Amino acid sequence: PCSFFSVLEGVSFWFDVCSVVFVVWLQGGPNWANNVVDAAILVDMNNTQFFKNPMFYTLGHFAKFLRPGTQRISKTVQGVAHEDLYTTAFADEANGRIVFTILNAGDGPQSFEVNVAGTDGTRVAETLAGNTLRTYLLPLA
Repeated sequence: PCSFFSVLEGVSFWFDVCSVVFVVWLQGGPNWANNVVDAAILVDMNNTQFFKNPMFYTLGHFAKFLRPGTQRISKTVQGVAHEDLYTTAFADEANGRIVFTILNAGDGPQSFEVNVAGTDGTRVAETLAGNTLRTYLLPLA
């Protein structure tokens, strides 16, 4: 099943997000498999309204930083003993930067240190508040 976590860990191109459905009716659907799903935008056809779910803003966050041509790269995260931290990193050669994104899906703060391949040795060490998504822009070596 597609979830935010599979998007965070599995994005490899501009938007390879497991056939995410962006707009559905309030009841959730229809989608290509004709089943009920969640989406970034829910449409209330009876009242001509729409509602943006948190997924809308999360996908917008990725779209802001991951431009066409970015390539997923490896990263090493140290000091992470908690399973609520999810990370991904991309090389953006056109803009001379590494895009590193981390999500703390837990309720409490989590400390981490990361070394991302392709940087000039820049390390990120920080404590991230609970339920927070953050992106770091690092110089490309």
